[in-house]
Order: sequence, then C-alpha cells, then structure tokens
Amino acid sequence: MIKRKPFISSFCPMKIDSSCLTIDDHNLWLLYVVVDVTEQLKDKMIGRFARTPDGKGYFGYTTNPSAFVEVIPFGKVLSDARLRNSVFFQKLGITNTG
Repeated sequence: MIKRKPFISSFCPMKIDSSCLTIDDHNLWLLYVVVDVTEQLKDKMIGRFARTPDGKGYFGYTTNPSAFVEVIPFGKVLSDARLRNSVFFQKLGITNTG
C-alpha cells in the first residue's frame, strides 16, 4: 500500500485576525483545476469524474482529501470570460479581437 503525504502539510490560511485557520480531516474543499485537457488526462478522468453538461470539463468528489473538484479547460475559462464581459467591453468601445 502506498502511503500518501497529507494534502496540506505546512499551508496556513489566515483568518482576519492573522491567526491560522485550523485544517483537519473534517474540512471540505472546493477545488477548481484549470488545465489543458489532453487525451492522457481524459483517460485518467474516465470513471472517476463525470463530464460537465457542456462536455468540455469534468467534475466530481474525492475522499482524500474531501473535496468537490471541477476540471476546467483553460480555453473554456477564456471563452466564458469573453462572453460574460462582451457587453461591458462594447459599452467601453473596446473590441474583442481575440
């Protein structure tokens, strides 16, 4: 059996009062993984994560660490940002050339 290192070893997220937030096995994480989705990555996702409704990414749950995970292709992040901000850019007179 392979013994894995703890997910968080020396990471200390800060509270407003500058003290460390307690991290233990009861914490639940929400992870966004922005990557270029390759065929090799797709092979590793099959059976472990479900496809997103648009078919471009993956989502699922892991138990070590306890986390909801969404795998998002970098191109989708860019195209969604362009769609989300297109009207704002038009009002500013900025054209979207990319």
